[in-house]
Amino acid sequence: MSTGKILDAPGLKNDFYLNLVDWSNKDILSMALSTFVYYVNMTDYHGKDQEDQIKVLCADTDHTNFVSSLKSNESGELLAVGTKKGWKAWDVQAQTVVSGWKLGAYRCLAWNGNMLAAGSLGSSA
Repeated sequence: MSTGKILDAPGLKNDFYLNLVDWSNKDILSMALSTFVYYVNMTDYHGKDQEDQIKVLCADTDHTNFVSSLKSNESGELLAVGTKKGWKAWDVQAQTVVSGWKLGAYRCLAWNGNMLAAGSLGSSA
């Protein structure tokens, strides 16, 4: 009996400094593949026969604006998505943007309660 689960990840950027996977306290696995952010509730996911359980949270039509970081808040209700051109905080359940900033490439995101700290590539926070 296998205890592991395998997810395909085509388009995963090979860059050590990117944070492209996040696992929330609500057991939601989020993964960034190029300009797309996918998520799945791992409590309900049991393998390839349930690929319809994998949802797209967001996708950018600008192919140069790749996702560079993901971070869930402590409650697991919000997911911060850093990109080459800014960041957005998403309500995962409602699939809506609740906040954002369009300036800089954000590779480091951290939540402290309802406050999001974002570090950019240009050494500003």
